[in-house]
Amino acid sequence: MSIEKEPLNSSYLDTYGWIFFKMKNYKQAKKYIEKSLEINGNNAVVLEHLGDIYHSMKDASNAKKYWNLSLNINPGNTILKEKIEKLKSI
Repeated sequence: MSIEKEPLNSSYLDTYGWIFFKMKNYKQAKKYIEKSLEINGNNAVVLEHLGDIYHSMKDASNAKKYWNLSLNINPGNTILKEKIEKLKSI
């Protein structure tokens, strides 16, 4: 397994976390995504993923926080802008 060979590879950690997210195991997903951000905290995709996890955990405040951090890095992300707008209407 790649993550065992390179446990500090932020891309692998993000992918592993995203797999858990897709399996709806948000606790494990959050664990790996946060590890990825410890290594590379300026990755817009990983920040967005953490926002998605928080959103799925019904934590709108943290979802918005991480989505906005992601948007600051990648201001052209229209899908992310839509996610943030949907939170405002809730």
